[in-house]
Amino acid sequence: MPFAEIEEEGDGAVSVSEETIVRPRYEDKTALRCDLIGRKYALSQREIEVMLLFARGNTISSIAGELFISDNTVKTHMRRLYAKLGIRKKQELFALINSYVE
Repeated sequence: MPFAEIEEEGDGAVSVSEETIVRPRYEDKTALRCDLIGRKYALSQREIEVMLLFARGNTISSIAGELFISDNTVKTHMRRLYAKLGIRKKQELFALINSYVE
């Protein structure tokens, strides 16, 4: 995905050169897959974070503690996440994440 780099030249003119955006590095494939799924399904950043923590085996309570939110808020994020992805069970979420490719 290119972006324009703007440089001011000595005479006040501006030149624009295209560069390639470097993709961010991810901790592991699960993090990359969750981010890609989040982009495809228009998930919020918090929903992506909750999905990633859940995919890594965290409980609702441990996710709540790590993100400094209540258990009910985690459940709300999960409910919205499931609705946006069109799934009903955590096994479906795990299957989606594990089968997702770039």
